[in-house]
Amino acid sequence: MEIRATPLKERRRDGSGKTTISDVMGNVYVLLVYQPGSRTQIRWRRESRYPWNGIRRGRSIGDRRRRLRIVGIRRTTVARFGGLEHTLHAYTQRLGLTSALPSNVVLLPAGRMSATADFLRYQVLVRVFNGDADRWLDHLRQLGDFADEDIRFVRWIRGRLRRDPELIDDIRRMVERTPLWQT
Repeated sequence: MEIRATPLKERRRDGSGKTTISDVMGNVYVLLVYQPGSRTQIRWRRESRYPWNGIRRGRSIGDRRRRLRIVGIRRTTVARFGGLEHTLHAYTQRLGLTSALPSNVVLLPAGRMSATADFLRYQVLVRVFNGDADRWLDHLRQLGDFADEDIRFVRWIRGRLRRDPELIDDIRRMVERTPLWQT
């Protein structure tokens, strides 16, 4: 009879001594963001235990001064060090508008149909509801008689604020620089 001891890290808590693949292997998710226009120079590398969900073509990433637009994505998976390494390669280009704007101009978030109507909605969001989109949505529901565009805007901005909480600071700055009415 042969007696084999299993290493302590491979023992299961239930005492069975069995080891499954999921106990030994781990997944690592790596994000590689490349320099604008380059396919080889890496701008930054991030690692996570969870998949990178928000990275898609057309999205902008980076800090406030140097925004980069993702123009291409490639995914690779490699077995390394007893686990799987899922790498997401994000190829970028520099956004041209941010460097050409004067310092007293704040960009409105893109993606809406009517810039004038949305400009007024930003004023209402900050001046009437103090930047609280949930409160505005509750007010619209209680009112009962509202425009569909208003509720779509509130839902859209609420989602944007959940993904990017610092966006409300930019919106407040934009509203402060354009005094539409006196408070």
